[in-house]
Amino acid sequence: MDTIQFLSIEGRDYRQYNGEFKLDLKVSDDKNVNVIEGQNGAGKSNLLNAITLCFYDDETHIDDSVLEADPLVNLKRLDDLDPGDTATGYVSVKLGDEKPDYIFTREFTTAKQPDGSYSGSTGDLQLKQRIGEDMHDMDNANAQLNQILPTGVHEYFLFDGEQLDEFFEDGYSERVKEGILDVSHIELLNESLDHLEQVQSRLEKQSSEFEGNVGEAEAVYRAEKETLQDLKSDRDTAKTELEEARERRDELDKDLRQSSQEDVREKQLERERLRERLDDTQEDLNDAKQKAGSALATAGITVYNADALRFGLTKLEELEQQGELPPKIQDWFIDRLLERGKCICGEDLDNETRKENLQHLQKEVADIEDENIDGKIRIPDLLDEVDSQVQDLLDERTQVEELREKRGEIQGEIDDISAFLQQKDTIDAEDAAALEQQREEVNKRIEELSHKIGKLEREIEDQQDTVKEKKAEWETEMEKEDQHQILLRRVQFVEEAREEVKTIRTNILDQVRSETEDRLEEYFNELIWKDESYEIHLTENYEVEVQGPTAEKKLASLSAGERQILALAFMSALSRISGFSAPIVIDTPLGRISSKPRKRIAAQLPGYLEGRQVTLMMTDEEYTDDVAALLDGHIANEYELQYNDETTQVIPQ
Repeated sequence: MDTIQFLSIEGRDYRQYNGEFKLDLKVSDDKNVNVIEGQNGAGKSNLLNAITLCFYDDETHIDDSVLEADPLVNLKRLDDLDPGDTATGYVSVKLGDEKPDYIFTREFTTAKQPDGSYSGSTGDLQLKQRIGEDMHDMDNANAQLNQILPTGVHEYFLFDGEQLDEFFEDGYSERVKEGILDVSHIELLNESLDHLEQVQSRLEKQSSEFEGNVGEAEAVYRAEKETLQDLKSDRDTAKTELEEARERRDELDKDLRQSSQEDVREKQLERERLRERLDDTQEDLNDAKQKAGSALATAGITVYNADALRFGLTKLEELEQQGELPPKIQDWFIDRLLERGKCICGEDLDNETRKENLQHLQKEVADIEDENIDGKIRIPDLLDEVDSQVQDLLDERTQVEELREKRGEIQGEIDDISAFLQQKDTIDAEDAAALEQQREEVNKRIEELSHKIGKLEREIEDQQDTVKEKKAEWETEMEKEDQHQILLRRVQFVEEAREEVKTIRTNILDQVRSETEDRLEEYFNELIWKDESYEIHLTENYEVEVQGPTAEKKLASLSAGERQILALAFMSALSRISGFSAPIVIDTPLGRISSKPRKRIAAQLPGYLEGRQVTLMMTDEEYTDDVAALLDGHIANEYELQYNDETTQVIPQ
């Protein structure tokens, strides 16, 4: 085992775990898998939450509604309290190899209010660390945890399998980008850039007190920089709001998908299929527009000059009919002049210079004749090309119009579904109509924010030019006085240092993106159940392209199972690249996987994550006999969570 292990998770009175509970999780090299089986609601996700609560004071894998309604301390324990009394519980995680090197613990408290409601709080993270043979209380618990599994990367080790399918939904490229940033270890570079920017601004501001035009130029330059910063801040805020709106729409889609009414569920699923078709059509439309643009650029010059070419061809044909093409008479006339050595005007042509001029003229006439003949042949070819290029352009334009029409039809079907759901205003369908109305409002908000972000991006681009211009004016004023040269050189030195750090950061991110791309392709091909090989590309815009044996497979066209495998491969790639050797815990890893790929994954996972502790939390529908048989030789510990009378019992198997 080349990674640190979770040796145990234990606690007291945490949510549905009444009293003391403990799960030993130590594994070995050949048996690196723990299995925790339980029905939905038995407490699997809360074991994952117990770890994140202990480490980060955050229950990552839980709905906000549950957080508000359900106190941390077990409800049965709270039933014994009188109003005003409090109860405490704790969660503790032991990490190490053969024996604990670290014991992280966090306590929590719930108070019963006079009105019967509850309020709670959590304590600080506590750490006992092995020094020699003894465990000692340490003061630097968070710093030590940050060395083992920082907050920024924990979601690539501790994650919910059911959420993997949602990873590649709308806006996924931002999530891919954030993941790569999380594992790139560029915090120090970012801090360096912030520091250098502050130093540069401070140095520039020193010139505000200089006499002459320097101070005024600096004030203008600084004001434009502040405007630029305000625009960037507005854009970042809008992006955050956009991401929140998209998440809210995803939640509403999920609620509609899980509606108790069959027709609502069917309409929502149909809308999701239409959305995928709409995305595909939009991509095809973008490609067709690009091809039409290229066709226009190719045909434009010849089409524009078609009339001139036809006129030139007519003139050449007239010359040919008049016997002037090819115009051999000119050659003959010049030959005779050279032979006689005398011009028709009587002037002597024996002079060497005049003779050379005539010979040069003779060559030019020959070239013109060749060009005329060549032109006569080429012009019809060019006019034929015009017709061909125009036809290509018309074909591409037709394709664009057809795709626009198709997009409109799909959007119309989506609008019809939305109208259908909004009109479901009977008592039984009240919730569906309300959800759809909220969805419409969120959609409008998404459109507004997308438009706002686009507008701000254009303004930022213009403002960057303005800042550059004002900076040049300030530098010009600074250059005029020798006494200002030293300060200007210092500013320029800091600016060059910033650019150098930016280049280093860009190179690191490119390298991490490239490594992620390689591992993503490797892991996806290892886990996918199809006997086909796939190429995967991660673009500069953090978009994922999947190339199948015969054609590109768009993300929207991947099945839910394929997208889940892709997300699992991405998470695994990031956990490898992160450089942290922490254990992996996956809740519901096979939840949306059908039987064949489920068996393939179960067979591949132990070897795929060889040398790492893996803890899988599965329902009985996931942990089938086939899956159990495939994992059997790799299982170190197995537990069943039994939920009865609002309490979960941990039963070793």
